[in-house]
Amino acid sequence: MALLRHNVIDLIGSHTNRYHSALITCYTFDFLFFEERILPALRRSNIKNIVVFADGNFLERVLDNKTGREFASSRTYALSSIYSKNIFHPKMMLMVGKQQGLLLTGSGNLTASGLSCNDEIWGAFHLNDLEIPHALIFGQAWAYLQKNFNQVQGFNRTQLNWFSKYAPWLNQLPNPADNSFCLLPNGDEALFLSNGQKTVSHRVFEIIPPGAVAEITVISPYYDQDGRALLALQNYFQPQRINCLADIHSGLLPDQLLPTGGAINFYSWSECITDFNSSTNRLHAKAFHFLLNDGSQYLLLGSANATAPGLGIDGAVYMNEEACILLRRKTGKLYLNDLGITIKPEAAFDPATFKRVEISTSSGISHRGNQLRILHVELMANELMLYLKLPEKKLPPESISIQVQDHWDETIAILALPIGQNIQNYFT
Repeated sequence: MALLRHNVIDLIGSHTNRYHSALITCYTFDFLFFEERILPALRRSNIKNIVVFADGNFLERVLDNKTGREFASSRTYALSSIYSKNIFHPKMMLMVGKQQGLLLTGSGNLTASGLSCNDEIWGAFHLNDLEIPHALIFGQAWAYLQKNFNQVQGFNRTQLNWFSKYAPWLNQLPNPADNSFCLLPNGDEALFLSNGQKTVSHRVFEIIPPGAVAEITVISPYYDQDGRALLALQNYFQPQRINCLADIHSGLLPDQLLPTGGAINFYSWSECITDFNSSTNRLHAKAFHFLLNDGSQYLLLGSANATAPGLGIDGAVYMNEEACILLRRKTGKLYLNDLGITIKPEAAFDPATFKRVEISTSSGISHRGNQLRILHVELMANELMLYLKLPEKKLPPESISIQVQDHWDETIAILALPIGQNIQNYFT
């Protein structure tokens, strides 16, 4: 695994006939960008079986304002709403073929900014032999993805079954319960982490001993308002300093973080990379670099921001679903140097001087607050199947009215059906 600047779209579309299926997870999802930019790249590589997992609450807001034509020209992918305790936030791409696999774990959503112009960090792993050490990463990632399969409805479940049916090596991956590091071709070691019974922060605290860390560098666009996650890192590891790289224009800064006597300092992302372009380089990458007193290093990269829900600090009740890779390098070049990052101590700023403005991830989309949500619809021959999300805190209505339109927006049927009759009920 080398640290290089790539466009992820070019990376996934560079190998024809290696892979036949792709499973992609994200928080935010852009229909137009995915169908016009990502799908063609996948198809050029002959990837025909395409499944997308996106955060259910985000999709609810988006679909409130859609026309129904989003699949009009692209019916060849399966989109599923995934719900979690807080938000479904992992960004993963798993491409599988008969004998090979490609796994990407990082920070970019399925949007134009996430996969085209934001500054993001991804870890990419290729597999063509189950005997290579980092096959364990694939086993851990595949097991994590499978945890969400029970939320997938209808024919989308069949598409998921095609993964292991036509890539049988998925069933032969190393035991994901093995939580040990695996060796990478460049000599580094890697481990897949997620928030579960043990959170990302819990695992990091177990692996990296307290008192051994000289310096922590945090790269994140979003921070807790009171800096809760940063304070947890400081209290546990007691490093000499924590450097926080942030986007002062589009990030969320901890404007209520109490003074730490210079132990935690903030730097603008634009001052830390040499090729910064103000029109394109919005910081959306998430990474945590731990430099130990003996010169060894750890780099945590993935979807988790420097927030309590992201890292699962103290086993936060509302922790996010996240996917991360923890890298370990015992000797050699600093990961920060690989990433082209330079910190100038004189450029530190006080986050309290910047007003915290909550950023909407729904692009201004309003939420209508409807009682019922349509999670999934599919037409099989002459049978129309609906999967509904019923209200959690209110009694569902006794019946619903369904209006069915054809491709020319002409109403062809208006039905009033009682809940439970000819309708699939789905409870979160």
